[in-house]
Amino acid sequence: MKSSATRSLVSTASALALSLTTVLAQADTQFAPGSGVTSFMGRRGPIQLQQSDLPTVPPAKGGLGTTSLSGIPKCHGASGACTPATADAVGADYASPAYVNTIFSSAVVTVFGTSNPAIDGPAVQAAIFTGKSVFLIGTFDLSEQPEQCPNPGQRIFGAGRLATRILVFTNTTHQGFLFGATGISNLQGPEIDDLSVFYPNQTDPTSIVSYPTTFYFPSVNRPQFHRLGIYGGTVGFNLVGSGGATADDIQIQTWLHGFEIDAAFDQTTLNLIHWWPHTNLPGGAPNGQMTTAQSNAWYASTTGRAIYGGRIDDFIVTNSLFLGATALDMHLSTNGVDYAFGTFTACDFDSTNFGTIAGGKLTFKGGAVTLQAGSTGPNITGGFVTFDGTYVSQFGAIGLPIFTIASGAKLVFANSPLFTTNSFDNQGFQNAGTLILTGNIMDRYPGTSGAPVAYNQPVVYSNGGQVIVSNNYQTPLASGSTGLWLYAPTDLSHKVSFNSSIGWTYIFPGGSARQAPNAVEGASGNSYFLGN
Repeated sequence: MKSSATRSLVSTASALALSLTTVLAQADTQFAPGSGVTSFMGRRGPIQLQQSDLPTVPPAKGGLGTTSLSGIPKCHGASGACTPATADAVGADYASPAYVNTIFSSAVVTVFGTSNPAIDGPAVQAAIFTGKSVFLIGTFDLSEQPEQCPNPGQRIFGAGRLATRILVFTNTTHQGFLFGATGISNLQGPEIDDLSVFYPNQTDPTSIVSYPTTFYFPSVNRPQFHRLGIYGGTVGFNLVGSGGATADDIQIQTWLHGFEIDAAFDQTTLNLIHWWPHTNLPGGAPNGQMTTAQSNAWYASTTGRAIYGGRIDDFIVTNSLFLGATALDMHLSTNGVDYAFGTFTACDFDSTNFGTIAGGKLTFKGGAVTLQAGSTGPNITGGFVTFDGTYVSQFGAIGLPIFTIASGAKLVFANSPLFTTNSFDNQGFQNAGTLILTGNIMDRYPGTSGAPVAYNQPVVYSNGGQVIVSNNYQTPLASGSTGLWLYAPTDLSHKVSFNSSIGWTYIFPGGSARQAPNAVEGASGNSYFLGN
């Protein structure tokens, strides 16, 4: 004969199942074609939810179903501490009110958010420790304990960025929505999908609150993250030592680093990253758009970096937008030697500080770099960097070169337009390393016959570095306008040939006269200046 407590829990579980039926019925409309939802319960394409999506509620045992919870740590209690259970854990602890918002089934554990940290934190942790897939529905307050994810390959997922919201109010050490996993070794790391994390107390842009990392996965191989949002935190993802990570369709605004990656010896893939000051959710702060003050602070931030990367092997970044703060800080690894190598494809660096590349071998294919007033362009202090087919444009005064190449660094800029909208008198390239320009359209504002311009800064400035410049087109200067296209006064074996730059002037090493085709190099013996 069931006890009154058991009957109460059975009734609660049934009510929750009915509630889920209602939620799914409403979601049929929300997840219809055009809703933007692309995956649910393993199905892709426009979603039509079905009764079979409901978690099974087996005959009650202690109010929680037939699945044995032996060996699952108990997480109930104010301290949030977890200790291994030595007997069947279905009993007083798991039958307590803290778990009435959880349905344990044979395949998926479903947890309904209550916005109560005393309930949500322990309930989510208990669900994770079952090792089964965990389905989170509603709004959760996970301010009072970290959520640890030690199970290889386990999936924790919500009903979508709009439907599953995690709130973190406090910033005490090790508090918040932290999926910490250690000791997974070469096994598949966990997968986190279809939810958002908010920091509602991050409201004052003049006094940024520092929070623990949102998704903390150091030394975990091949973790997976899909369709997530992070709004207002400090660091989004710590993937140091985590080779093979994949992050896909991530909307993120954090005040320090979006992704911290180093010692990643397996291919790391980022796709559809939106680093921007928008939550893309309805309503006001903190769940809606940033305030004007917050947005202005975001654009002016000197500390925010979307990618803070050291050694990353075969780093693949695709189809991503970096809007505001600083996009890249690609530095040497902690050993001072190792670096990243990989490719950025179809990425848009828009109205942001591009950032610094201090080492490595990185290629940027397609995409765009857009500089507004006060923005800074790529600062290449080391390594070998290539831009191929990338549209670079300047829409405001920046006061600095668009590209800066330090001694020892190498830049290839090829098949790309370089465009300015007005007579901004800054260098296009400042080179002290090695600069190769080929096949580009340089569309520096030429002035007009009625309003000529006089540039003091050259398009290409190389004093102490070598340039190899060929087959580029520069928009002809208007009548009366003056400008220097190439300044390279020191003989460093420059090669400059077949560029079209009507009306522009050159300063080149003495003795390096213009040469006829097939002629020997200039009198300097190193540099030549051919057919320009």
